[in-house]
Amino acid sequence: MEELRTRLFDRMRFYRKQCPYCKHYFWTLNKDQESCGDQPCTPYLFIGNPPGKFRPESIRMLGRGS
Repeated sequence: MEELRTRLFDRMRFYRKQCPYCKHYFWTLNKDQESCGDQPCTPYLFIGNPPGKFRPESIRMLGRGS
């Protein structure tokens, strides 16, 4: 799949890798990244790990946000 390599990816130092799970090829800036990052190759990281601390007890509390 070298025909997909472009000067931009070379210039920006992207790495072309093959996911060991789904066997699809992907581009990454992280040379240590192993999987493509798509489902089902990588688990969802946000489940049980919300981005904020606000936990509404009802729909009405969503408008408050504090």
